[in-house]
Amino acid sequence: TSFDNCTFKDIQSRNSAITVGSTAQTTITNCQFLNNGYPAISHDAKTGSPIHFENNYLYKNSSTARNRPQINIGPGGDNGQVKLIGNTVIGPGEITTCGGIAVSNLLGVPGANKVSIENNHVSDCRYGITTVGMMDVEFINNTLVDNKYDSNPMSGGSGISLSSQADGQKVKLTGNTITGHHWGITIIGNVARGTGPDVNLGNLTEGDDYNPGLNTFKDNGNSGQLYDLFNNTSKEVYAQGNTWNVAVQDEESIEGVITHKADDPNL
Repeated sequence: TSFDNCTFKDIQSRNSAITVGSTAQTTITNCQFLNNGYPAISHDAKTGSPIHFENNYLYKNSSTARNRPQINIGPGGDNGQVKLIGNTVIGPGEITTCGGIAVSNLLGVPGANKVSIENNHVSDCRYGITTVGMMDVEFINNTLVDNKYDSNPMSGGSGISLSSQADGQKVKLTGNTITGHHWGITIIGNVARGTGPDVNLGNLTEGDDYNPGLNTFKDNGNSGQLYDLFNNTSKEVYAQGNTWNVAVQDEESIEGVITHKADDPNL
């Protein structure tokens, strides 16, 4: 199924503008999703569905849906890949339940579950981008700005949130810009069990895990404290080669914007 150069506007039914219900490839390009009451796109959480969603413009969708993002999809399973490339997602700001992009595997769909999130711009939402559950994700050159429209920082406001209570989520982030959030990047797992996402924010060691980093953080924080990276897991995270929101890029300064083992021995 393919959609190209279509406009979906002012749809107020209790479904997404486009709902994907099959395991076949769905391609959506050069479309506009404007002021729809529910997400621009969603799909059946029980199946892996390959989706190519590229160069679309989303503005103030999910304005009447409670805690649903503008893009609300699951993984690709073994049938293909989820690709979110070059989209613009602008939120309603003052409507605090509207997120930006969510890719989730809450029901444990098996398979490679490859996800590419690249060159997207997300602003003025409750949060920017979140991934939940087992999948293999790459974030490349995305720009996240002012996704902080949740009055409670404990329930929203991350530029990027990576969450899994079990192992099986692998994430690589390169060249992303994260500005103006309650939290820059949050990594959420099960600390007691020692499980959670495996995250590579920059690894300058030669080999398969090499990643130049190149992520930039600015003005992310709440309650008078800056939070560029919050590792709320007991797993080790490589985060080399990035530009942090400190005047001098040295160990002592960067420590002030990262929450991890030095702040809590359980992490």
